Amino acid sequence: VTTVSLDGTPFQSISEPERVETALRAILETEALKKLKGQGVIIVDGPLFPSYTFLPEKVKKTLTNERLKVFDSNYIGIVKRLDKSDLLVKSLASRAKEISVKYKVDPRGFISDEAFLFQLVRFNFNPPYPILTVGPLIKEIAQGVKIYVNYLVYPVHRYVPKFSFLRIESFNRDGVNLVASQKFTIDGIPTVLALADKTAKELSSGILRYIAFSLERIGLQESFRGKFEVLNVV
Repeated sequence: VTTVSLDGTPFQSISEPERVETALRAILETEALKKLKGQGVIIVDGPLFPSYTFLPEKVKKTLTNERLKVFDSNYIGIVKRLDKSDLLVKSLASRAKEISVKYKVDPRGFISDEAFLFQLVRFNFNPPYPILTVGPLIKEIAQGVKIYVNYLVYPVHRYVPKFSFLRIESFNRDGVNLVASQKFTIDGIPTVLALADKTAKELSSGILRYIAFSLERIGLQESFRGKFEVLNVV
């Protein structure tokens, strides 16, 4: 437990709760990834190097450097939500005319990677839909350090245009193929990732129940808004 950020500044839990949450989660995640090093292929639920939106630049750099010390070719990141991601469409913008002629879809006309990939499949493939990969993009993380970014399109139904879109980040070209070879749930998520997600939610729920129970014993109660209030305490 810490009360100061990685840059030495004290946390302000009232004025900047998002910063506190992001920093603590990032530190704990990185420590957990350290513990798993050398134990085979590690699937990370999310990007290998998150953007850490709420954190100061110095803290972002420190966290990135810590992850660089840990990661090797056995670590693979899977991003499940691409409805707000625009990495792919921005990367393809310079080749928009060529792509539009060849694939009948102009990446400049989309605000998210998910929307672009959906139309890319619809305009270029017919049922039964195959498992597709798009990429790789080469993303530079630091000087001399690059990762491969691929997009995996998994058809939830072979004859109905319903797909799962995943962004796969890895330190070698084989990361996306390894993910594509896994078993998937009916929702189009790798089974191993879905199981980990379910376990994490159950653990979080259990911890929250324990905290609420502990606080109730000393006269505090969780309100319907999710915050805590003092009851009958003078």
